[in-house]
Amino acid sequence: MSHCLLTVTRGDRPQLLEHCKSQAKNFTASIGTHIIIDYKPKSFKPDLTERVKAGYDEAVRLGIDWMMIMEDDDFYDKNYLHRVLLKCDTSDFIGCEHSIYFNLKNRTWDKLIHKGRSSLYTTAFRVSAMKNFAWHRAHDVFLDQNIWNYAKRFRRTFIDAGAIGIKHGIGLTGGKGHTTIFKNRDPELMWLENNMSKESFEFYKSLEL
Repeated sequence: MSHCLLTVTRGDRPQLLEHCKSQAKNFTASIGTHIIIDYKPKSFKPDLTERVKAGYDEAVRLGIDWMMIMEDDDFYDKNYLHRVLLKCDTSDFIGCEHSIYFNLKNRTWDKLIHKGRSSLYTTAFRVSAMKNFAWHRAHDVFLDQNIWNYAKRFRRTFIDAGAIGIKHGIGLTGGKGHTTIFKNRDPELMWLENNMSKESFEFYKSLEL
């Protein structure tokens, strides 16, 4: 079984992309192919769906069986990819039924439960299962919800991803989390430090926001 990571970006947060690449190299499982979609934006409109579709098309062209979304700004536990690969043989879609978000600008965090679906940053799928997915919502920032609504007809597996969605406001961002004040406060970043690798903590701490 062949697999790949897909990271989409717009060239407006290179430091986050480099950290993403570093995390991928430190995964305990082989990353296979890392497809990175990074071309000059055609407009100021969100183009997440368009870029993920471009990555998906590249995976199809390469004959890759499984694709795991890895967003350029988020934290991933070193065992994340291994946890996904363990479930690939018996699944078509793999995700996490909760999302943990941390806002670096106001130092708050929360764990949000969403039964039956996953956020995009912890979404993986069998490439062939997405064959009939409708990609027509070009500027939709809620691609994850559309994918998981489509996935209801397939075999779905949910795992504890061990990932943290990082909110920061750097570059063009989607969703309201980048301005949200979450219910749990972490002014000294102690919670963040205790829930990610030392290397990632030092990186996020160093960002000038």
